[in-house]
Amino acid sequence: MSAIVYNRAKNNITITDLRIMLLVGYTPDPDHATLDDLTAFEATFTNYARKALAGEAFTVINATDRGMLDADDTGLTWASAGGAVNNLVSHAVIFEYVDADDTNNLPVSCHTVGLTTNGGDLVVTIHADGILYTT
Repeated sequence: MSAIVYNRAKNNITITDLRIMLLVGYTPDPDHATLDDLTAFEATFTNYARKALAGEAFTVINATDRGMLDADDTGLTWASAGGAVNNLVSHAVIFEYVDADDTNNLPVSCHTVGLTTNGGDLVVTIHADGILYTT
């Protein structure tokens, strides 16, 4: 589950194109409104790139009066992550991709990671309980 849900996403989540970015030394702030607020913290390790999620879905759960945002639980892999340039990855941010301009891309949720790159594969897996719940 998420460490935080960004305020702009609490009542405005679309699931047409969700992606993930990794951050270094970031302190989560629910008031960050666009990815432009986060790019100063973006990972720089060798072979890093943002990745698209698959199987995004929002499900209403009537029994518990909430909704769940989820994606496929398969691991997102950064092959040969680091080596020449390494990072201590502090957080993963799920964001709504709009276009190539980060002032238009919208952060949805932030998750604590705490992984160090060393040239091996880095794998981040969506939790089986989903990305986040809404109430």
